[in-house]
Amino acid sequence: MEPVQEGEIEYRIATKEDVDVIAYQMASDFFRREPVVSKVEGIVLPDDVLPFTTMAGKVILNEELSLKAIHVPTGKAIGFRNAYSITEDSDPMKEAIKDNWPSLHPMVQALLQMLEMEEKCAPQLLKRNNLKRVIQCFGLLVLEEYEGRGIGTRKSGFEGAKATAANPRSRRIFEKEGFENVGHYFPSQVMTEDGSKLMPSLPEDTKVIVYLKKF
Repeated sequence: MEPVQEGEIEYRIATKEDVDVIAYQMASDFFRREPVVSKVEGIVLPDDVLPFTTMAGKVILNEELSLKAIHVPTGKAIGFRNAYSITEDSDPMKEAIKDNWPSLHPMVQALLQMLEMEEKCAPQLLKRNNLKRVIQCFGLLVLEEYEGRGIGTRKSGFEGAKATAANPRSRRIFEKEGFENVGHYFPSQVMTEDGSKLMPSLPEDTKVIVYLKKF
């Protein structure tokens, strides 16, 4: 992909040289802002999740799917749209997590257990919807002063996209954008290593809804 410029923002493919910047931004920004993470009882600091985000960054940058947004006047990287692909037979992030599991912070392990509930159905979702390859996005990470400008929103030649939402009222928004409700899971069922609930204040019937959109 050649760089694309819109106004003062230029979009380029993120490379392996960006792994440290991506890892730190994921640790300090994504984990702080992600609605599900904000429900976790206790405090998880950026340094606690940096080993995971560094590992994740390396997986993400193995494919030329992620974009970085550059503020042209300053040359500063102001955001990343992190993504990698999933097929019926391969999930590189899942494989990397398995290989690095002992080194991850206990709270990160618990959060990943919650996400695994969703990922277990990925191969079936692809097969049922006749898709060979879909893009998995971590979320749009943009410096706070640049948020709300659509800086990282781009299609990358995939057959479909997957999204999740905990608010059932968001269904109409997703359906309006062409997404279909394809499943759900209950994050309240996730337990920590000591046998306690990851999110004890979360109601038992809280569902995370999985949506899929074909391009």
